[in-house]
Amino acid sequence: MRGGVLAVRGLPILGLALLVAGCASQQPSVDVQADPGQNLAIGRVVKVYRGDLFKADLQSSHPTLGRQVFVQIAGISCREIKPPSCSSCTGALFCDPGAEARKFALATLKDARRISLHNIHRNDSQRLYALDQTPFVVADVEVDGRDLASVLIQAGCAEVCN
Repeated sequence: MRGGVLAVRGLPILGLALLVAGCASQQPSVDVQADPGQNLAIGRVVKVYRGDLFKADLQSSHPTLGRQVFVQIAGISCREIKPPSCSSCTGALFCDPGAEARKFALATLKDARRISLHNIHRNDSQRLYALDQTPFVVADVEVDGRDLASVLIQAGCAEVCN
C-alpha cells in the first residue's frame, strides 16, 4: 500500500518533468534556402530592436518562414557599442549605448527604397524577441545596394563578430 501511494505521488512529478523536457527541446537551426542564390525582399520594417536586429514583413509570403521575420544582421554586434558621437550617455543616470546604433539603423532602414536578405539561415534557438513564434533568421542585409553591416561598422555603430 505504501509503495502504491509513493507511485501515485511520483506520477505528477514524472508528468511535470516530461512536460518541462518537452518544452525545453528546441528545433535545430535549419537552412531556409533551397537555392544558395535565393534572396528575400523586405516589404516593410516593423520595428528595430537593436542596430543589428529588426522585425520585418516580407514582400511576399515564404513557404517556410511565412510573411513576418526577425532579422539578425550576420557578422556584426551592436549590443554594447558606444559610437564616438554618442552624447546620450554623458552624465546620464541610465545609459543605453546601443540607442545610437538603433537610431542609425532605423534611419537607414526607413529611408531605404529596397531592402533584401541574402545568405539566409533560420535560427530557432535564438528566440530573444520571437516570443510570438515569428521566425528568427540570420542574414546579410542589403539596403539600396549597400551592405548594412558594413554601413553600421563604418558609422561606428557595430563591430565585427563571429
